[in-house]
Amino acid sequence: NTANLAIGDPPPSYDGSTIYCEVTNPDGTVMSDAATLTVQTAVDITFPEGLLYVVAEGGTVEISCSATGSPAPTEINFFTLNGVLLDGTGTDGPNERVTLSDLTDPTL
Repeated sequence: NTANLAIGDPPPSYDGSTIYCEVTNPDGTVMSDAATLTVQTAVDITFPEGLLYVVAEGGTVEISCSATGSPAPTEINFFTLNGVLLDGTGTDGPNERVTLSDLTDPTL
């Protein structure tokens, strides 16, 4: 006999759960080795959408973005609507802050 367990849309609280199966026949009951369930979650981005950043030409602007998820995001990049990658200073990881200096590029 074969039994299947399907868990539709598991909540994040199931992450790390230990799962095993138990089989019974007339001679008794046996438990399987345990398996661990890992629930991966979609990335949730925190970004100040709709804000207007005003900076004088040649000035500096700082824009922040953070993200959570499982597995954790490892890199955040900033782009313009034209698809131009903005190359500022910052660190890779779930919390990114880009500082753009000497702003003179008309493609932004």
